[in-house]
Amino acid sequence: MTIDEMKHYVDICMDAYPDSIRQLDLTGGECFLLGSDLDEIIRYGKDRGLLVALVSNGYWGKSYTAALERILQLRASGLNEIAFSVGDDHQHILPLKGCRNAAVASARAGYKVEFRMETRYGQCSVYEKLKEDSAFMRLVNAGKIDIVFWMWRKYNNDVRHGRGYPWHWRPYEESKPCDLLFKNYCCPVKL
Repeated sequence: MTIDEMKHYVDICMDAYPDSIRQLDLTGGECFLLGSDLDEIIRYGKDRGLLVALVSNGYWGKSYTAALERILQLRASGLNEIAFSVGDDHQHILPLKGCRNAAVASARAGYKVEFRMETRYGQCSVYEKLKEDSAFMRLVNAGKIDIVFWMWRKYNNDVRHGRGYPWHWRPYEESKPCDLLFKNYCCPVKL
């Protein structure tokens, strides 16, 4: 989306649901690919009275100094929350170092960071690597970085009706309605 399209959709949602939308979530693809438009949409959401959050893969954290500089720019634009998503399947494209630098810089800049790691059948080599990073783990132990494990699986009828961990799937009748609908507006970024 262009910056004008993002602003337009924020306006439409805010006009349609002025009493319930509280947060603008910037997701991906990768929202940092927007460059300076990311700062602008954060400011726009903030000016509309929204909390602004984003999820990133941290590719932009090539060095700690660069990551800190960028996160301080976003804080000045009005960013409220940040989360990172990383996993074993991404490591050949996106080295862990960038996401780690971005998360550490964000935590040290005062954000409560959510660090989401994909796991398969309870295994996560990314976490094993991070446990050896004393600076990262100090921030985890201090409560500044929350580690969240996400299970990624292909969802198809073979998995759903097969023998593989059927407890992961809840029948529709038992599901609750989404309690975030009409409270958050997400701007996905397509690559």
